[in-house]
Amino acid sequence: MSGSAVSARDIWAVGSDRSTGCGDRTVAHYDGRSRRAVPTGDALPPDVPQPDEGGPYQCVHLRDVLATSRRDVWVTGSVYRSDGADHSEERPVLAHWDGRTWRGEDVPGRWLPERLASDGRGGLWIAGSDDPYGPTPEDTPLTHRAADGTWRTAAIDAGGRTARIRDLALIPGTRSLWGVGRIVTPEEIDGAVYRYR
Repeated sequence: MSGSAVSARDIWAVGSDRSTGCGDRTVAHYDGRSRRAVPTGDALPPDVPQPDEGGPYQCVHLRDVLATSRRDVWVTGSVYRSDGADHSEERPVLAHWDGRTWRGEDVPGRWLPERLASDGRGGLWIAGSDDPYGPTPEDTPLTHRAADGTWRTAAIDAGGRTARIRDLALIPGTRSLWGVGRIVTPEEIDGAVYRYR
């Protein structure tokens, strides 16, 4: 579960709803009085629970939410697909709320977006991984989506070691992005704080 607040009367959260029987795809909004689920419609792939007798299925897992205003809310995560036998894949999902409707957004590549932060200019920073079982120096992208929809990947300088960013934060009123995570060496795992410049 993850949450993001515009104000005390405008709070968003993503997480699981046991009634879906699949994934962690619930998006909820709190308006200062009550919480309600906000349907995402066609912006996210549908959940297809696995039949009791086995067979294909797919489940959406939302990982983070970022609300910068009542008309600008983003959710990110992945959709896991399986044929019910020996083949499965995980693909990225990203969706945007404009105050009225949700719209799905294309994510370049096959990496899995996990954490979101504003860039202070109407765009997004997204941390993720290409490998859900553990990062390598080449597969831990810090990716930027500009307000105009263009994408680029920023290098993570960890001195040739394996780095992973677990969470991101923009200092309000600035363009200063910070991250927390870890650095892995063959001998140990250390905590790390990252600064984008």
